[in-house]
Amino acid sequence: MDTIIFLMILGAFVVMVRSEKKRYAIGAWAVCLVAALLLFNHHVTSPLELSF
Repeated sequence: MDTIIFLMILGAFVVMVRSEKKRYAIGAWAVCLVAALLLFNHHVTSPLELSF
């Protein structure tokens, strides 16, 4: 899942560099931000099953 998010961020960077319209770049960045925040929320709220 992390790899997919990083590929989305790379894709957003490519859109930012190659796109004439800023709307596409902002949209791609926003989608990546939401996906990264959802992944962060999943990792933060999942319990750590540690036994010492």
